[in-house]
Amino acid sequence: MHYDKRNIPYKFKLLYRSSRDGFNTASFHKNCDNKGPTIWIAKIQNSNQLIGGY
Repeated sequence: MHYDKRNIPYKFKLLYRSSRDGFNTASFHKNCDNKGPTIWIAKIQNSNQLIGGY
């Protein structure tokens, strides 16, 4: 099945943003632990690279 920005069957909620919540592991875990299945995406500084995990 093809998805585009008008046809996404999922709802995403931003749980953590380092510029907003602090760039440390305690803040990350405070915002992301016990939320069920999550994905994370990070942009590598000074590049166009994105990394992520599930």
